[in-house]
Amino acid sequence: MKKLITIVSATLLFSCFSMAQNTEPTKQNNEKVATFAGGCFWCVEEAFEQLSGVREVVSGYAGGTEENPGGEQPSAALEFIPLEDMKERGYGDYISAVTGD
Repeated sequence: MKKLITIVSATLLFSCFSMAQNTEPTKQNNEKVATFAGGCFWCVEEAFEQLSGVREVVSGYAGGTEENPGGEQPSAALEFIPLEDMKERGYGDYISAVTGD
């Protein structure tokens, strides 16, 4: 039973890392994209996903020296989130959503 729990846990953990590598947003016509950096992009991503007017939120890494940075290399690159379709809100509204201001 312990072995099964370990295998399932490892599978879930590694699938999260592989999902985080997809950092290319799909921009549609007349959309604006804003990119935000945060200490933990999964927390920031969830906050942005709750907002109306956001069509897509994609977590990923930017900059750094590693070809494929991940959570196991926290200083390899900055974590970032590009937001899609900002028609309903202004830039400041998105900042306030994650800073509590």
